Amino acid sequence: MNVELNDIHKTFGAVHANVGINMKNPAGTIQGILGKTRGKSTLMKILSGFIQPDQGEILWTASRSRSIPGGCHPAGRGYAPPGSTRFSPMRVIENFILGRAGGC
Repeated sequence: MNVELNDIHKTFGAVHANVGINMKNPAGTIQGILGKTRGKSTLMKILSGFIQPDQGEILWTASRSRSIPGGCHPAGRGYAPPGSTRFSPMRVIENFILGRAGGC
């Protein structure tokens, strides 16, 4: 799945968490998000669909055609805040599956 962020902005009152974020992540690559304080968790929440940006767009394009079994979230995205697994004996993917609406 290719992901492209174009001019992403998110504010919380007077706090500008994300200002003009642009990023391309081609399918099969891994990118890190680094920074001192604000914006990283907010950007991850935007990418996962947990919150909406105030401005900008996110483009998700499949690198190849495939069906999504059971009508699960189109991009298979999720968000697990640091240190917040529901059931620590379970793997991260098992926590995601447990937390998905409709058990997807």
